[in-house]
Amino acid sequence: MLTEYTAPGESVEVGDDESIYSLLTERIARTGEDTVIAERKTAPGQWMKVTTGEFHKDVIAAAKGLIAFGIAKGDAVTIFSTTRYEWGVLDFALAAIGAANWSNFLSMAISPIFTTLLSNPATVVGCRLPAMPPA
Repeated sequence: MLTEYTAPGESVEVGDDESIYSLLTERIARTGEDTVIAERKTAPGQWMKVTTGEFHKDVIAAAKGLIAFGIAKGDAVTIFSTTRYEWGVLDFALAAIGAANWSNFLSMAISPIFTTLLSNPATVVGCRLPAMPPA
């Protein structure tokens, strides 16, 4: 059984112009671009450290690609994938341009996925399935 604990905390004000992308840029301004914030899988059992500067560079490149693809502020995009580094990059890139991410996970039951896809105004659906074993 899952037990959940909560405690009251300080009230936090979130401005209309703030997003997860602004958290990244504020972090860079506060600690610089060399802070390690993630690890990226490069091969089975092999991981590479990713700094805030590298992550930010990837986010900006992805945002430019999304804009070139026609994604704009206010658009909804569905990412359907396993949890991976690129998911985070796309999530931050969408926030950087003001678009919304309607997340779907491969571990979800099919019914909620179809409900999400049929009920949201997504303009694009991104999908990354794991490799299938040979038949």
